[in-house]
Parts: sequence; structure tokens; C-alpha cells
Amino acid sequence: MSASVWPPVAPDDLLKEEEASLARELEWLLDSLQDTLHSLKAGLEECVALLAPRDPGSTLVLSSVRSESIKGFVTRVGTRIVKGNIRLRLPSLPHPRGSPGFDFGVASSAEAHELIIDQLISVRTSINSCLDVVDASTWTGDKTNANFISGQLRLLYDNLEDARQALKGDRDSHKPWWENALDEKTFDPPLPPNLSLHFYILDAALVLEVRTLEPYNPAEESAFSLRRGLGAVVALGSTKTQQHDEVNQTFSYMGKAERVSFDMAPALLTAVDSSSHVHLIIGSNPLAGARCSRSLGVGARAILLAPEDALLHYGLTKRIDTGEVEWLKREFRDEDLTTLGREEINHVVDAVFVTLGGRHAMSTQISSLCRRLRIPINVADAPNLCSFTLLSQYSDGPLQVGVTTSGKGCKLASRIRREIASSLPSELGQAVDRLGSMRRRIWEEDHAAELALDLEAEEEDSGQPATFNKLVTPTDAEAAKTRRMRWLAQICEYWPLRRLASITDADIEIVLKSYTNSDSSNLDPTTLDNRRRRGKIILAGTGPGHPDLLTTATLKAIQTADIVLADKLVPGPIMDLVPRRTTIHTAKKFPGNADAAQEELHRLALQALQAEKTVLRLKQGDPYIFGRGAEEFHFFREKGYIPVVLPGVTSALSAPLFANIPPTHRAVADQVLICTGTGRHGQPPDPPEHIPSRTVVFLMALHRLGALVTSLTGEDKRWPKTTPCAVVERASCPDQRVLRSTLEFVTAAVEEEGSRPPGLIVVGAACGVLEELKAGERWRVEDGFEGLEGLSRAFGRREDFFRDLEVEGVIDVFPYLLHAALVIVLEALEMEDQDGRDGLDEDLFGGCDVAAAGGAEVAVEGLAVCKPFERVGDVVHVRGTDV
Repeated sequence: MSASVWPPVAPDDLLKEEEASLARELEWLLDSLQDTLHSLKAGLEECVALLAPRDPGSTLVLSSVRSESIKGFVTRVGTRIVKGNIRLRLPSLPHPRGSPGFDFGVASSAEAHELIIDQLISVRTSINSCLDVVDASTWTGDKTNANFISGQLRLLYDNLEDARQALKGDRDSHKPWWENALDEKTFDPPLPPNLSLHFYILDAALVLEVRTLEPYNPAEESAFSLRRGLGAVVALGSTKTQQHDEVNQTFSYMGKAERVSFDMAPALLTAVDSSSHVHLIIGSNPLAGARCSRSLGVGARAILLAPEDALLHYGLTKRIDTGEVEWLKREFRDEDLTTLGREEINHVVDAVFVTLGGRHAMSTQISSLCRRLRIPINVADAPNLCSFTLLSQYSDGPLQVGVTTSGKGCKLASRIRREIASSLPSELGQAVDRLGSMRRRIWEEDHAAELALDLEAEEEDSGQPATFNKLVTPTDAEAAKTRRMRWLAQICEYWPLRRLASITDADIEIVLKSYTNSDSSNLDPTTLDNRRRRGKIILAGTGPGHPDLLTTATLKAIQTADIVLADKLVPGPIMDLVPRRTTIHTAKKFPGNADAAQEELHRLALQALQAEKTVLRLKQGDPYIFGRGAEEFHFFREKGYIPVVLPGVTSALSAPLFANIPPTHRAVADQVLICTGTGRHGQPPDPPEHIPSRTVVFLMALHRLGALVTSLTGEDKRWPKTTPCAVVERASCPDQRVLRSTLEFVTAAVEEEGSRPPGLIVVGAACGVLEELKAGERWRVEDGFEGLEGLSRAFGRREDFFRDLEVEGVIDVFPYLLHAALVIVLEALEMEDQDGRDGLDEDLFGGCDVAAAGGAEVAVEGLAVCKPFERVGDVVHVRGTDV
């Protein structure tokens, strides 16, 4: 591909013009960098202020997610910790008699050693160096010298990278705990010799690591455990050893060989059939109610032990009243464990749930009794007293998914469970149920006893046997008996989950009828997977009218649909987004033909669905806000198609915003009511009564505005005629019009000014909060709207140099800024060879992968020549992948 210049220009003149253009662009870039450097300096000065030794400093609260209790606070002034108080409750650290924990604080005496965070000193030094570089680049140095500026930027990047690494807390930025022993006199009272505290910075947060130590004796191979006093952790009757990432490591700490704590090993996860079991729940708080609900949900019998005067949660009280939960109105007794259970197991209860917490004296007593009797015990917030824990669970029929973090973070387990559940296809539980029924029927019909197939011997997490994919020939009559079972196993192994979730009862019958006990079968293995694709129906809202207000999901649907069925009020700019290849049909909903037009849309949609096409039903606003979306959902669901509903920005709430009307405002309006002016079969609904603090939005009411105003101001509703109102038409579109008036004159205003559908009317005192009519003014017309267009134009201004760059911090910006600046500088210096540029990149970044942040882009406006980049109109995009 070649390009020509017209009128013709001599090559020498063209070369001079190119050089002059490069010089201008270089001058502009250097000037722009000065503004950026000034802004950067202000940010760096704020960072220096945070690290300056100024009172009162920053006070940080200590917290721990582990079972050991660590509480307290420390105060940082500059790079030092000047005061603080810490309380430890560690089983391996004996606390003074009469005290619940071991308390100590940062000593304030003159002879006490200072507690300094070395990483913060490194950060402060690097930032001060950055300020020196910025000053040299903006004041003392030659601001017009490209070579000088590029060198300064390299120094600036190096210093900022050093500061970032120190704040990230990389291992090289601070000493390990065994090499950074704190002096015992730093604290008051002095630290015990077997206690190690280690302060450091990690991900810009101050972290305190606490370790209790014990001398290491190689002859005895003794290990020192932070939880040594807790004993073994039992999970469903099995003992677990405790380990951690420093287990079996020996450290030289203060001249002695030491070892540190153990962590818990993973638990054995099992599924327990709790039907008819007896679960004992001790406590009366909301957690006790949740435990009762969970026990009832698995078919167990729940017995609650709580005093008669205990305040029970409402849900728990309701279950007691209905007889679902048995309430013994007294305190716990030891004999309850062996007298309240089932008769077939000698009245021993099956499980105990204590909701009193680990600090309650009764919790420790009950835990000890249950362990001795081998009764599963769970104590809230006390992993050391539990023999089992409950998983964060997701259930869909027979399908259950459980997640545990082994006591490290219940909230995190819940988050992980939600992520897993959201990734599973809907109706997967029903598919599991169907496949289980088919498996049972196949096993029974193929004479499992004769074939020695033990259905119950399979494990859900076991691998497939060596014969899983063994060839079965039609002439092998004995092997043919197992063909259906093996075919089913292969479906479960290889089919995508979404395909499995869509399996139906008809699919089950196809398999059962196709495979027989004979030596042959007429079922193609791909029969079910190659069935006809079903059509898809999408109900989507287009918002008030401007294309920029479409949701991303709706825009994707517009671009991928096979046929679009649109309301006549959907604006042209939105319909222009529909690809030319897509069939479009607009509803013929003129007065008196609304129902017939709706039936026509239903007929066209069904024809397309039966032809296996994707149908997009476009509605103005939101499908479920007076858009008859629910009616269409019912219609298509009855026909066997479940619509996908995509929300839209409803004009009932967005149109007032574009008209500068706040639907709610303190002391003016505290509620919003959305009404329609056109009911079923065109009949007007009964309008609402007057409430001074309410804003009412009427949709589809302008064609009978006079009758609506008459009914509002009548004796029944008693709306004052002076009530402010506004007619908003074609909201968010360039030809938007707002007609502000009162109920007394709004009808006359619309008759005189005319109508510009679609529109709505907003009534209430909120209409006069930001825009009021002048004295004697009956109405005012505001024509046109440029809010979104003006915003779009603003995005392209030169000031938004980094508008497309995802910025997490000033340090992360600099690789892209620096690279973009230097590439243009190199162009000006005629360093056009790619090898030279790559060599400078390697020297500059030292092997750093600048492109690792893929997707970042910098928009540089006005570049005339920039060969390595992609030219798009007047904007050159520098993409992270190109760097």
C-alpha cells in the first residue's frame, strides 16, 4: 500500500517539513512534561510530609485473623514508632496471674532504644532524591535539552522504583526477623527472652510478626510450637499434626538456635448423612438460630439449650412455636450429652454446637467432655476447641459445594464460595439429579449383581479406571451390558458443564431406549451433543435515548442479534448501532393498534426462535418499568423460551436528572412515585393523592395531560394548582426539551408549544429546587441538550494526556510516561534504527517488562509523525503491548 501527496511536494521540502514537525512536537512534549513534573512534585511533597517527624503522627490499630488474640495500637511519627500498647493472649506465652494476657508498651524513657522502621528511611531518601531531580529538571537545568530531560527522567524512574520496592516490602528491602532482633529495653516491661517481635512494611502497610521461641536441641529433635498448648486438632475423629511454612527450620536468633510455631494441616472433608440425627445447640444468640436452621435443613432434630429468661432471636422463636426446634429452658448439664440422643446409639447426641464463644468457661468444659465421648463439637470463634468446622456451603438440589480456609478467614471462604457458585451454570443441580436417576436405572436394568458392579463403591473424587476408554465391540455381548453405564460415565467426564446442565428428561429416555442388553446399539455417541440449537430471546432496555447510556450487555446484544424487534420510540441513534446485516422490525403501535402490534411482535419473535435465531426485543427505558416486559417474559416462557432480561436506565429517574430536577431533596422530597398515564386497553388509571414531600413521575401521560391535571387538582386528590411541574421530552437527546410550569398552566403550555414525544411529566416541589420560575412567569421552555456530547469532547482535550491509562499510583505511571517521552525524543534525534531503540530500552529499564501491564494506553494528541505507533486520525495511541 502506498500514499501520495497532492499537490506534489519536492522530496527535500517534504523532508524539511517532517523535521520541522518533529521539532515542534518535541518542543510541545518538553513543555507538557514541565506541567507533569510540577504536578508530580506536589504529590511527592505530600509524601515527604507524611514521613516527616511531626506530631501527633499516625495511630494504627493492631488486629489479627488468627485464633491467638493480638490487640493494641502503635503510633508512628515519621520513620519511628514512638509509643504503643500491645496485649498478647498466646497459649505458649504465660501471662501474669490475674491478667487475661501479656501487656507491654513502647518504652518512653531516655535510655530506651528507638524503634525505627528502616524501610521508611529508604522511602524518604528516595523521595527526597526525586524532588532534587524534579527541581533540576524544572528550574536549574536546561529544560529545552532533550538529552538532559531524558537522563533526568531515567534518574526519576530509578528513585521512584526504589521507593516502590521499599513500600512493597520485598525481601531485599528489609532484614528477616532473625537478623532484626529488637532490644528488650525498647518495651516496658521488657520482652521475655522467648518472644520475637518484627515490624516491617508490606504492601504499604505496617505489619507486626509475633513469634514465641524455644531453644532447639538436635539430640531431642524438639520443635517449638506457637500453639503447643492447644493440643491436637481433631477433624471427624482423626488427629491432625500442625505445620507452617517455617516448620523444621532452625534460625540463629540473638546468638541462639531457635525454632518457631506450627500451623494446622488441612482438614479431612466429608459429607455426613444427618437424617434423624440429634444436634444439641447451646446458646440463644442469632448464631444459635442459624445453627438450628442448618441442622433442620439436613434433616436433623435440633434441641436448643438456653435459660428461660434468655432473649431469643425472632426466627428462632418462630421455629420453637411451630415445633421445629425443641427448647429446653435451662443451662447445660453434663448428662445432656448421653441422655438426649437417639435410642439406637444409647441416647448419645450426634453433634454439639456451642455458640457462646471460646472465652466462655462453659465452652472449654463442653469441648473437653465431647472429645472424651468422641462427640463432634463445634465452638464458635474457637478453632482450638472444635473437632470439626462447618464449611461455607452452596447447595443446588443434590449438588453441594463447600469451602473452608482452615480457620484462616471465614469471610474469605464465603467470598470464594460465591465466586465458585457464580461460575456454575444454572440448573446444574437438576441435571445431577437426572443423571443420578439414569445411572440408577441403567445399573438396575443391566443386572448389577450379575455383572458384579458395586454402584456404591465408586468415589466421587476418584480417577477413571484403566478400562474407562477401552474399546467395546458390538460382538462382545457381555461387555455390551455395561455399554450404557460407561457411555454415561464418559458424558460426565467430557461434556462441558453448561451442556450437562441443559440435559432433559427426553435426553434420558433417548439413552435408555437406544442401548439395550443386546449385542448392538443404534445410538450415535454424538446424538445428544449435536441436537438443534435452540433460539434465544433477549429483552433489553435502551435507556432514555442517548447511545452512551446503553449498558455494555445491551450494546453486545445489539451487535450480535439475528433480528431486532424495537418499539417505535427507540431513538434513531440507538437503531443506527444495529449492524446492516441484522433484520429490524419496528412495532406499529399507533393509537388503537397497540395490542395488535404486540401480537405481531410475538409472532415474528416465535418464527425467529423456531428458526434457531437470536431475537433482541428492544424497549425504551427499562423493560420492567411500564414496558410490559413481564408480560412478554410470561409469553415466551410458556412457549418454552426463557428470556434473558437486560436492564436499562429508566427515564423515570434519568429524565429528571437531565432536566436538573432532583427527585429527592432534603426537607423537600423524601419519596418518589412512578405512575403511568395509560393503563390496560388505553384506560387512564386513578392518579395518586397529594403528599407534599412526594415527587411523582408520570409516564405515557402527555397525550391526556389535560384530563390528568383536572383529576389531580380535583376535590378527590387536592393537588394545589401552584405545584411545580415539568414536562421532559426526548431526555438526553440533542433535541431534548424541558417545559417548566405549574399544574395551573402546564396544559396551556403544551398546547401552545406543541409536543415532542417521547416525554414524561414530573410533578412535585422538587421541580423548583434548582430551577424556579420567575415572578409572573407562567412557563419556561429550555430547548437542546449538550451534556453528553460536551463530555465526550472534553475527553479528547490535551489536558487528559493519560485519560486511558489505568493508574494505581504515581510510581506505576512512570514506565509508560518515560517510554513515550523517550521514543519521541529518539525520533527527534534521528535514532530510527530498531536495534538502537531496543538497546536503550534494555539499558533504561534493566530487563523490566514494561509491557506486563498490557492494555494500558496513552493518548498523545497532535503528533504529525510517529512511525513506530498506530495513527488514528489526529490521535496517536501508544499501547502497552507495543511497548
